[in-house]
Amino acid sequence: MVPGKPPFRPVTSPSRRLTSRVPAPEDVWVYWQCQRREDVSRVRDMSMGGLFIETPEPKAEGVLARLNFLVQEGQIRADAVVRHATPGVGLGLKFTALSEQDRPKLAALLTRLRGYINPAKIVIQSNHPYPSGNSARCRSFNSHPMIPDDANCVLFLRH
Repeated sequence: MVPGKPPFRPVTSPSRRLTSRVPAPEDVWVYWQCQRREDVSRVRDMSMGGLFIETPEPKAEGVLARLNFLVQEGQIRADAVVRHATPGVGLGLKFTALSEQDRPKLAALLTRLRGYINPAKIVIQSNHPYPSGNSARCRSFNSHPMIPDDANCVLFLRH
């Protein structure tokens, strides 16, 4: 610390979340009940601590919700509380109750989602300017109709 200068602070603050969120593919949905209303919504992202669902219906912070997932890992039931709402976009929900039998299923779902690569977020740049010895051959993508069999390319994943 230098006298007369403010202490160094990072440009971004660390996340307050205890567990990291995992983006969900477009086919992960949840059936939920909240204030005597039932709905089905797409899950945008989730973690062991909570999730964000897409819904145009705003809910007040602190309102309780019951969640039911039917995924390949099995049925997962959880209770949650609304932590934040973005009108017209969705709700951030924090899990408040998850049974001991559902916890491993949720962990398995998150493991599967972490390994998911969304094809819509793959960008392939052909004829990359690196010398041909350093550029990757696209053999693993030969079945893709937009990529020539002998293409030199670089693969980028957009986040």
